[in-house]
Amino acid sequence: MRGSTSIVLMLILGAVAAACGGGNEERSGPNPPPAISGQQREVLATIDGLESGSRRGDGARICKQYLTKRMAEKLGGRGGKRCPKAATSLFPSDSQLAVGNIRTSGQTVLVPTVDDRGRRSSLSMVKEGGRWRVDNVSAQPR
Repeated sequence: MRGSTSIVLMLILGAVAAACGGGNEERSGPNPPPAISGQQREVLATIDGLESGSRRGDGARICKQYLTKRMAEKLGGRGGKRCPKAATSLFPSDSQLAVGNIRTSGQTVLVPTVDDRGRRSSLSMVKEGGRWRVDNVSAQPR
């Protein structure tokens, strides 16, 4: 699988396939996957952009477009000046993320992830500037 682009594509195709049922014929087998909400699509788009920026080693783009101001300052000190270097360390170019079940808690979205090395983390995201951005990353036990 090639990162979250593949995940997004699989989820969208699953939702489209579920929506294109054939009328009155009976279905056998497992239930189709649930449809993806608009909020989930927005969250997945942020994660896709984050991965895209990390593959290019573009820490500046990650900091400006995919992290909250608070997170950028947390990574890069006052004013976030060291954020690009810290972001490329936190999101290395050679890792790919698989996304788990996206959960909403108030104004925050929690996104469990696992990278291709088996490292688990949870991304806490909030809306800032009209888009979902990563506000915190916490490592999870294996």
